[in-house]
Amino acid sequence: MLPSSLKPMVNTALQHQHKWRGRVGLTLVASLSVLAGMTDAIGFMASGDFVSFMSGNTTRLAVAISEGDLGLTGRLTLLVATFILGNALGVIISRVSKRHALPLLLCIATLLCGAAAWPMAEPLPAVLAAIIAMGMLNAAVEQVNGLPVGLTYVTGALSRFGRGLGRWMLGERRNG
Repeated sequence: MLPSSLKPMVNTALQHQHKWRGRVGLTLVASLSVLAGMTDAIGFMASGDFVSFMSGNTTRLAVAISEGDLGLTGRLTLLVATFILGNALGVIISRVSKRHALPLLLCIATLLCGAAAWPMAEPLPAVLAAIIAMGMLNAAVEQVNGLPVGLTYVTGALSRFGRGLGRWMLGERRNG
């Protein structure tokens, strides 16, 4: 039991620590967001496909369906499904590693390095690796300081679906 004279000092130290954790968490999320944007730009320039911006891919998918372009419809469906799979894998890796960020971030880095090293003669495997990494990245940043991190409409909905799929695959249930 702490003497009453030390309690204010301990409370101040805990508040200071909480404030710094929040700043570090927000800085990490901002940095990962920049990484996703840069990865998306590189993927789009290299292949014409988005690797993180699923709203763009689902919009292109709707256009491909309306134009009856079966090849592009299949490709874009594969990209969206791969993103969902990446979210599910992100949740699984996160749970297996007891929610430590390092194993998940190392998997993401490995996938991105592999995608960058892939020969561009056939970019689809590199794009799929980058998309899985971006799905896993979305699963990595579900919350900061107990607050949900907001994502774009479609990307966020697909990300939540993929994370839910990962939880379902692990046998986890969530109320609400």
